[in-house]
Order: sequence, then C-alpha cells, then structure tokens
Amino acid sequence: MVITSRIIELETELGRLGCQKLYDKDKDPVLADLEDKLSRLQQAYQETNLGFKIALEHNAISNPPKSSSYSKVWIEDGIPTLSCSSDTASDSSSSYAHSSTLYLLMEYCSSTLKNELENPEGFEKSKIWPFFRGIVEGLVHVHGQDIILRDISRDNIFIDGSGVPKLGDFGLAINNGDVAAGYKVDIYSLGLILVELLYPMGTGMERGTVLNNIKNGILPIDWGYDDDVTRFVLRLLKTNPSQRPSASQILTTVADW
Repeated sequence: MVITSRIIELETELGRLGCQKLYDKDKDPVLADLEDKLSRLQQAYQETNLGFKIALEHNAISNPPKSSSYSKVWIEDGIPTLSCSSDTASDSSSSYAHSSTLYLLMEYCSSTLKNELENPEGFEKSKIWPFFRGIVEGLVHVHGQDIILRDISRDNIFIDGSGVPKLGDFGLAINNGDVAAGYKVDIYSLGLILVELLYPMGTGMERGTVLNNIKNGILPIDWGYDDDVTRFVLRLLKTNPSQRPSASQILTTVADW
C-alpha cells in the first residue's frame, strides 16, 4: 500500500539521519521537512478508515455521485537522498537529490457486484433498480468526461459500506472517438450487468448459457418480467451500436423504476 510504504520509507530515512547524531531539526531544514512529511502522512492514514485498492487506474473522476473517486490526491517532494563525498554528513560537499511522487488516497469498497451476485439468494429484488440507477449515474459522469470504460463487469463494480455502486478499474479506458462504436460500447456491457441483476444464475454454466442466449434475443423461459423491461433490456443489447440508447437516455428511462 502506497501510504504505508511511504511512511516506512520516511521513518527509515529519518532514523538513518537521526542515528548519525549530526542533525538538529531546528537547524537542519531537510530533517525538519522529513519529520513534517512523516507527520502529515501518518495523520492522513489515521484519519481515514480506508483500504487502498491501488491499481493505478485511469480514474479521471473528480467527485461524481456514483462512481469511484479519490479521497485525497497530492504531490510530495521525494525523500532527500544524502550524497556525501566523505563519511561525515557535515562535509561541505554534502548534497541532497529530490524527486516528486503522486499519492492517491483511495476510497475503500468492501465488496463487488460479483460477490453479491454469487449469493445463492440472488440480488435483493427491491434494490435492483436503485442499484442499477447508481451504476448508470456513474457511467453518465464518465461519458461526460469523454471517457469510454470498455470494461464494465461485475468484477469492476465496487460497493461501498452504504451499498452504493462505484465504477472502477479504468485500465482499458480510452477517449471517445478512438473506437467506431463510441460510448455505445459501454451500453452493451451495461445490458449484460442488468440481466445478471434481474435474473439470478446459480452456476457458471447457467450464466454462460443465459447470457449467450440473451445476446441473440432468446430470454429464459422463466424470465418473468413485463414487456417494458424486456424491450428495454434487449435494446441495450442491440447488435448495432447506433440502436442502443445513451447512458443519459437510460437514466431517464429508469428514473422511476
């Protein structure tokens, strides 16, 4: 984890300098700066009860209501590396090399949609549409940033402690215009997610069969949903991307569902 690793780095360097007993933090600005950085990092770590899912994602998300976000973002000057031409740090030829590091304090989500769908009882029916709207709200924001996710899946939809869905893992994200289908690429994946929310599938084999069939417009015999929902689902899964609705249109459709 980046934050804890950084704390250890600073503590190690601070201890190394301190052990030389040649520094007075009130007189040496480098040592004082190290202590200040360490203090601020420790405070940031203690103030949050966040885990760190650090897989540097293309998370171009500032503060959307229903998508993954950074709790804090900041840049720190790197640890000053002491370089001496002799064994004494007081030698006049001593110097420090600096670098900069970007730190991301990530929001922690304790579960994923995959975890919830693997529950034998399936996703709680009363929560399906509010949850799906949350996903769509996040996607509307992402598309508004001119970004196509290209990897919306149950593994990459995280759920926070309040049950709010968060879009994550932007490793395959690209700018709109880089693919012919544009934003509509994400709509197809969104349709498959909705199918999984609406129709519990007990095994991997059943899941594969149902999803493959529904891509071809073949619904399970016990589908059980009315014509409005059925037409809506099939529209998201249209083979022709131009026939799929936009994220904004989807949000309007499901606003009262």
